[in-house]
Formats: sequence, C-alpha cells, structure tokens
Amino acid sequence: MKIITNQDEKGKTVYSSEILFNLVLCALKEVEGVVDFGINNAKEAYKNHKLVKIETVDNMIYVDVYVKVCPDVKVTEVAYNIQQSIKNAFDTMVEFKVKEINVHIIGVKND
Repeated sequence: MKIITNQDEKGKTVYSSEILFNLVLCALKEVEGVVDFGINNAKEAYKNHKLVKIETVDNMIYVDVYVKVCPDVKVTEVAYNIQQSIKNAFDTMVEFKVKEINVHIIGVKND
C-alpha cells in the first residue's frame, strides 16, 4: 500500500492509495451507463489493479480508469460524466487536485 502525503501551511495529511482508489470506485458507481465491475469488494479490486490506476506528482493526481459501458449509450457522454464524477469526488473529499483523468472504454456489456 502506497502512502500519499499532502502538505500545506496547516500541516500534513496522509492518505493510503487504497483510500484514493475507493474514492474513484465510488465515483464510477454514480455514473449511469457504466457496467457493474463484477468484483465483490473494493479490496479485491484494489489488489487486482485492473480498473483504476492513480499516480501522484507534486500534489497533483493523474487517474486512468478502465470500464465497460452498457449498450446503447453515448460513449463520449459516459466518459465525460466519469471524468466529472471523479473530479467532483476529489474536489470535495481530499486536498489533491486532479490534473488528468483518462477514461479507457474496454468493452460493451453484451448479455
């Protein structure tokens, strides 16, 4: 588990990368058109590192998410909504600013 710190004039805040990962998963769950991840819990998803990659550089966050979407959705709209959901989650819950969010559509759910 990687530890990520943020320091300002008020002091230092320490996050585990697992917390940031869970924040992204929660943001993804709020977006209509994203297929359920098929993973039983966030710990399992975190161990697999297949859905989300997070990098921090100089207190800036870079996020890559890999998702499947429902059929008959506008992919660009879903990708934009994913970016906004993640950005809003980070803006409201942690001190880090999101520099870049890359959405990789890896498939369409076909039942």
